[in-house]
Amino acid sequence: MWDLEDAFAAAIDKKYYTLADRIWKLDIDAISEKEVHVLLRLACQDGSTNAIKYLYLIRQILEERQMDEYYM
Repeated sequence: MWDLEDAFAAAIDKKYYTLADRIWKLDIDAISEKEVHVLLRLACQDGSTNAIKYLYLIRQILEERQMDEYYM
């Protein structure tokens, strides 16, 4: 089984944003609101940089999807 969380974090840390985006898109449709809240808690309480990066990428991808839908 692939460890996508660590692969995603490593891609972000190395600034391989295209790779991080591809890893994220493998499972973006499966993310739940509860998982987003967990990431928010980690980012706020624990200062988890991976959680912050993950939330940022979520926002970027969702904004891109909205733009794609707007122009279609």
